[in-house]
Parts: sequence; structure tokens; C-alpha cells
Amino acid sequence: MTLDIAGMKRTALPYGVGTLAYIDSDGGMIRCRVTAISGEDYGFVVCGPQVLTVEVLETKAGYFKGEVLQRSAYRTPPRKHRVVRGYSYRILTNYVYRA
Repeated sequence: MTLDIAGMKRTALPYGVGTLAYIDSDGGMIRCRVTAISGEDYGFVVCGPQVLTVEVLETKAGYFKGEVLQRSAYRTPPRKHRVVRGYSYRILTNYVYRA
């Protein structure tokens, strides 16, 4: 999927229900699975109206395995988009969730 943002072409990789992802929290990256997608997708809009329902897959930093939460798609990147470089990680933001 190619999006035109301010005259620049960007390719976004689409993801859906069942995607393994991370909850980007103050306590670190928490593993989860996307179980539902609601709201409109506007591509690379930061903090857009799209909401994901996720199931937490590990107990860590105040989150409990099996817990079901609703999270912003912006704060729930797919696992493939976390890149470790040296002693830190980066999130590649070229992803969109589709229902």
C-alpha cells in the first residue's frame, strides 16, 4: 500500500487481526496479540482514531497475561517493526492496521 504524504510516497505494510505486536508502555515493550480492530485508518496519522483490542501475552510491568485491553494503533507496533540497534531499539512506523 502506497500513501502520499505531503508529496512524498511512503509504502505501508498492512496488518490485521491475529498480528503479534507490542504494547509500547513506560514499563517497556509488552508482547500482545491483536484480537480486533475498530475505527477508521488514516495511514500514518499519529494518534488517529483507530483502536485495537489486544490480548496481553506476558506478565510484565503491571500488565497480566490474558488481560484484554484497548490501545491506540499508534502505540501498538507489530513485532516485525521493532529494530534493535546497539543497546536501544527503534520502531519503524511504516505499518497500518486493516480490519
